Amino acid sequence: MLRIKLQNKLKIMVSINQHEIARRLSLSQSTVAGALAGNPRFNVETRKRVVAEASRLGYRPHRYARILRKGRSGFIGMIQCAGYMQLIWKRAQCAAHEVHRHGYQLLTSDAFWFADRDKTACEVMLDAGVEGVVLVSPTYPFDLIRRAGVPVVCFSGTPLPGVPQVRADTRQGMYDLTRHLLGLGYRRLALLTQWPMGKRSAPHCYYVTERIAGFRQAAVEAGLSEPDAAVVFEEYYEEHVGPYQTGKISMSKLLAESDHRHGGTGRPEAVLCSNDEWAAGALAACAEAGVRVPEDIAVTGFDNTLASGYGAVPLTTVEQPVEEMARCAVEILMKRIRGDPTVAGSESEMIVKMPGKVIVRHSCGAALRNQVPENAFSL
Repeated sequence: MLRIKLQNKLKIMVSINQHEIARRLSLSQSTVAGALAGNPRFNVETRKRVVAEASRLGYRPHRYARILRKGRSGFIGMIQCAGYMQLIWKRAQCAAHEVHRHGYQLLTSDAFWFADRDKTACEVMLDAGVEGVVLVSPTYPFDLIRRAGVPVVCFSGTPLPGVPQVRADTRQGMYDLTRHLLGLGYRRLALLTQWPMGKRSAPHCYYVTERIAGFRQAAVEAGLSEPDAAVVFEEYYEEHVGPYQTGKISMSKLLAESDHRHGGTGRPEAVLCSNDEWAAGALAACAEAGVRVPEDIAVTGFDNTLASGYGAVPLTTVEQPVEEMARCAVEILMKRIRGDPTVAGSESEMIVKMPGKVIVRHSCGAALRNQVPENAFSL
């Protein structure tokens, strides 16, 4: 009996359209359509009757019929590759806010969780008839979207040929952070970063290469070279154990190797981590090894995620201007949807970089070394 009732209810829900509402209220279908659209030429009472009946019956507009009728869906797609990264979720949240501010509905997909990643995520967006797509920190090509002629903008991530991108100036951010540590008197530094996707080759991911470039530039200007300004590459474990464990593994190995080779005297005075998640793992490794932060070693992160300011040892890090970046990225996408060329010229001219800032907290030892107030902005 329950099954029959559910089947009957489902049939009613499926059959509810504007024609059915018009039949039940003894109105024309055009009157119902106009009333549901809020057309002021229909009197208030008629509009109220139609809306009430539509609500009672559980009427929902047929989205694909609306696309055919209006030529647009009113949807913007957002594909992210978040995994465990807090920063990417923050980017997605800010981008979603901007999309809604422009009057669009949002359809999201996290490509990180799909086996066929770019293909599956793209098909979801194309099937929904999205008018544009924001790629949040993309690491995959997403060629299906571009071949379909859908306007696209990259919000950070790996640059895609022919696609505008808005991202933080991570090279400058790492340069400023390294200078901050040098200004505190540290002269043995190590940057913990990853081989891109586990490949034992020269890093090609911009978020790797730019951090390394900023670190090395500041070190060279200070007269430092290997091993006093070391770039320590770690295998890319993140897809298997997550960034926190990767940071812990990297820091544990660094501490063990420096202690074994130099009896502890060759240990870095300060360790810069590629992101806040790695830094959190590094702090856990230090705690297990009995190494105090910042008394025995300074540790810094990058990105200024929400969790970075909490915990027993708040992290010195670099804040990315995520809200401003999201606003700029969605503005570019809106222009492309309207057919207004946003950028032209070389690939480099299609990249908008925005500056970040160093956030000074306890983990760098600034308060111990020169009484800099914690939570102060440096540089």
